[in-house]
Amino acid sequence: MPVLLFCVIILFLIFKFKVKLLTKEEEKEQEEWLQLEKKASLPIKKSLKDLPLIQIDPHQLPFKENASPELKKIQETILALSKEPICNLSDSSSTTLKLKYGAKNLPLLAEYEQNYILLIRTLADWCEQLALMDQKEDAIQVANFAIHCRSDIRKTYTVLARIYKEQGNTEKIYELLPVVEKFSNTIDLKKVLYDVINEYE
Repeated sequence: MPVLLFCVIILFLIFKFKVKLLTKEEEKEQEEWLQLEKKASLPIKKSLKDLPLIQIDPHQLPFKENASPELKKIQETILALSKEPICNLSDSSSTTLKLKYGAKNLPLLAEYEQNYILLIRTLADWCEQLALMDQKEDAIQVANFAIHCRSDIRKTYTVLARIYKEQGNTEKIYELLPVVEKFSNTIDLKKVLYDVINEYE
């Protein structure tokens, strides 16, 4: 048998063996996941006392009595949310949430997550409106609260970085880089910050 043909056969057998191993591993993982999902889907309702809820203190945000119609609407949304449970659950799968808090609580948790999404989007609009109205310190205050809430909204970082750039405080922009490391869209947010840093005056 020619050496080349022998080598091809050996390589084919090795490849086939590895594919078989991978298939078995995938089947095992799939079975483990199905068992976990089956356990998680039991109609159980567990305590939500350790849920990391976000608290909104209206006294720590720049609410204005004589706000413009746009700002008034934003402020009303934030005030309404301050009375609702808000939780960022984006890092947890539905299976994980069901295992920890019970399958019966999943609709409630989805509602809390929707409140969170509305919160960070509204905060992004708020800081943008304040920046456009040249209320830069108030915009910084709102943006920093959004970041404290682990917002990954691009607009929030763009507005904040541009204010820092205008103030000649580029170091503050660099301080935001490790903050965005924890987000799934890290590359996009880092690009936003570097784009602002590299913008011409």
